[in-house]
Amino acid sequence: MCYLSNKHGWNDVYPTDPQQRAKIDWYLHFHHRNVREASTLVVSKVRPDMQPSEEKIQLSRTLFTMSLHTIENYCLGPKCDNSPFLLGFKEPTLADFAAYVEIGQLQPGFTNVYNLNQFPNINKWLATMKNVKEHDVVHSVLADMGDLSKEVIYDFMNFASTSHALVFL
Repeated sequence: MCYLSNKHGWNDVYPTDPQQRAKIDWYLHFHHRNVREASTLVVSKVRPDMQPSEEKIQLSRTLFTMSLHTIENYCLGPKCDNSPFLLGFKEPTLADFAAYVEIGQLQPGFTNVYNLNQFPNINKWLATMKNVKEHDVVHSVLADMGDLSKEVIYDFMNFASTSHALVFL
């Protein structure tokens, strides 16, 4: 994402100011071993061929929860001037898009596999992100998959082959 932003001059999502860019870079590095753990919570429901151990699922849940506390308390809210987007930005950045991919997929209306009620700043941010242009189009597959909170295994392979195609621009 950083490379594409640099190549195409997408300075609205990846500003050229070194201090602003450093905040986004920090988040992206934090994201990979922390927020990214959310995917384990989904894969355990949708990919029977990739079932992580219960120990791995619990470790992922713990790491993800800790990362949500960091975002709630240091990336949103008063420490970030109550800005609508991560890290004090007034518009969404690469940090928001990366975070929303992981956190957004877990909310009610999509997979609903993690209760986010204890994170008011994150919930406010999620609501703001739902208003980003083309949100519903980009997330239609998640909406179609629906609530997985009670299902043990979702036949994602069949769903993907019969219902949807992935499009890469």
